[in-house]
Amino acid sequence: MTGSSQFSVQIVRTKNVVRGDLSQRYFTPNTVLAVLASLAAAALTTPVSAQENEPFLEEIIVTAQKRADNLQDTSLSITAFSADRLNQLGIENVTDLRNAVPGLTINDSVTPFISIRGVSSNSDLPTGDPAVATHINGVYVGRPSATRGAFYDLERIEVLRGPQGILYGRNATGGSINIISRRPDFERAANFKTELGNFSRYGISGAANVVLAEDELALRVAATYDQRDSFANTGAVSDRSYGNALDELGFRIQALYAPNEDSSLLLGYSKYTNDGGVAASTVIPAPAGYDPFNVSLNTEPIFEDDQDMFWLEANYELDWAQFTYLGSWFDNSIFNQTDFDGGDMLQQIGLRHLSGEQVSHEFRLSSVSGDEWDW
Repeated sequence: MTGSSQFSVQIVRTKNVVRGDLSQRYFTPNTVLAVLASLAAAALTTPVSAQENEPFLEEIIVTAQKRADNLQDTSLSITAFSADRLNQLGIENVTDLRNAVPGLTINDSVTPFISIRGVSSNSDLPTGDPAVATHINGVYVGRPSATRGAFYDLERIEVLRGPQGILYGRNATGGSINIISRRPDFERAANFKTELGNFSRYGISGAANVVLAEDELALRVAATYDQRDSFANTGAVSDRSYGNALDELGFRIQALYAPNEDSSLLLGYSKYTNDGGVAASTVIPAPAGYDPFNVSLNTEPIFEDDQDMFWLEANYELDWAQFTYLGSWFDNSIFNQTDFDGGDMLQQIGLRHLSGEQVSHEFRLSSVSGDEWDW
């Protein structure tokens, strides 16, 4: 570090008498000069120390505006989490986001009902549309239940407060939740994680990135499995899907082909199955001394969720614009059987079977990063 400083020093001979003592203390010019020299040295070194210890903000790149931008330069009302931050906060599914995002409400049900700043839709039928859009790797998914199968090997999560109809369409009145999985890159890497807990909880997840052709072709494979027994004893019937039991399996594979700096092609497929997750119900009417952890049901609770998704993303950078094509196919089937009265007194059965298939195509032309005008 280089720099110059100027000091104007006036030396004054002073006399200090200490009360209670007949002794006198004198400050000579040499003493004052030594003190000023030490202060000047401290003044010159302090900025260097402050600069080294200056706090910094983690740079998070988001695509909320359909282009890669620094979160600090984005004018939208957005909350973003990197993969490391998600692990620090213990966010393992979409429901956990409600504990970290102000104004976000998500309930625990077969189909999550998502609300941002009070704007929501409680329709879980195939004919209904949510008020908060859900995007997985840029693909709009009309069923919020699809968010359950995407929370592993993530790059980041973006939560946008609405309305966001200009960029995300009619179903983004309340906002949008963008789930972006980690893409393949041209560095070999692998990770592995396991967890254990009570009620025979066992979870395992991992990912591997393989380079098939240097700087041209890469493959990324990720998988997760999570199992936990029921919190409740259901008597004679099976409790494998009751009392928030878990039996989830997810798999994702992506291939990235980048023949040159101006073009790239990404192909992905994901599979998700879940055979657990029915919340415990309450007996109607509830007898005295009712214990929700020990119930006698006459109908076996069943929950089965099956999801398949393909997507293709092609990018080509022109001299004046960026062209992107994003196509996808999504299929989802949910079967849910519940003991409607929550006990063995009545023979009331709740049945629900939801299924849907979605095909989408998106063509986008946007400005190149760094242009004077963004569009």
